[in-house]
Amino acid sequence: MLVAAVVGMIVIRESDAPPAPPPQPEAAPGTFQVTPGQWATLGMEIVAPHPFQTHIDTDGRVTANDEATTPVYSPVSGQVGTVTARVGDHVAKDAVLMTVDATDMAQGRSDLAAAASAAAAADAQLRQARVTEQRQRDLYQADGGALKDWQQAQVDLVTAETAARTAQAALAAVRDRLRVLGRTPQEIAALTHEGVALAPTPVRAPVAGTVLQRQVSPGQYVNGAANGGTMAFSLADLSTVWLLANVREGDAPAVAVGQEVEVRVPAYPARVFRGRVAAVAPAIDPATRRLAVRVTLDNADGALKPEMMATVRLFTDPGASAPAAPALAVPERAVIHEGDVSRVWVADAAHHALALRPVTLGRQQDGLVEVLDGLKAGDSVVTKGALFIDRAAQGD
Repeated sequence: MLVAAVVGMIVIRESDAPPAPPPQPEAAPGTFQVTPGQWATLGMEIVAPHPFQTHIDTDGRVTANDEATTPVYSPVSGQVGTVTARVGDHVAKDAVLMTVDATDMAQGRSDLAAAASAAAAADAQLRQARVTEQRQRDLYQADGGALKDWQQAQVDLVTAETAARTAQAALAAVRDRLRVLGRTPQEIAALTHEGVALAPTPVRAPVAGTVLQRQVSPGQYVNGAANGGTMAFSLADLSTVWLLANVREGDAPAVAVGQEVEVRVPAYPARVFRGRVAAVAPAIDPATRRLAVRVTLDNADGALKPEMMATVRLFTDPGASAPAAPALAVPERAVIHEGDVSRVWVADAAHHALALRPVTLGRQQDGLVEVLDGLKAGDSVVTKGALFIDRAAQGD
């Protein structure tokens, strides 16, 4: 009876024990098994269609419009006197930017005096030749003079007319040269009078615009433009500006002149500036592996300043503001790149297993990347911890 009681107690205790858990299904071949603790740390998202827009996002910077930028050189060599223009000033056309005490104005004044004297002498000879020709004509017609004397007077008149025209042309050339040197017609007229002091040569703005650069200071010696002078000022019309953007090499085939562009700058986060692609570089920059793109932007209110940084959205299709047909997409952080191969970890929740699957990628937008091949809607991909799992699977 004691043996029966012991056996009974054993049977009762065994019947009280909890049932053993059912065996877990084995993971499919080619997958990586993770522990429950590892599984809990992973982040996952479901593969689903996304309405991609046909655009490219990149960065860029604002610059002055080179086609509306004018360098200013001193027309004469000499010492800089006063400098009235400062960087940032808006100047009108013909405004005086600086003055130069010209070393070559004395020669210009001497040339002007000589040309004026020669022109006056030629005019006097012309007047005398006209009087002589008229007198010889009257004598011949009154039968009181010889034909040869009248003919000679006509020749002398033609010669005097030619000499007068030549002298006037020489005088005009000297005056033009002085105008190029920055002198007004009134100042040129005054230079012909002895005793008139030579005033400093004004350097005037050839166009209206904003002073972007100033390269001179009072007392500095400058060479005239004809003598290989350096730039004194840079003026720009900032009513339009350029946006220079850098497009990834892989996006280069989608970029073309005329495409719509949206630009945002940190100074005006709520404002969108719109323009169009005006030019595309013919080659990729070998240092950055980017394609330079130039956009022209209206800047009538002057909000955009040269050297502002910008974010750029370039629409690659006409009317691209409308979304294209939805396409499968995954977060960019889910993709593991190894050379030219892209892969993602696909989760099998039933087995706590992960499978590494190669994928073919397409467009990128807003942190998502289009999947052209390798996944289907409803697949679950690892987004958080993908690199950790990749290293663990390789035994690192």
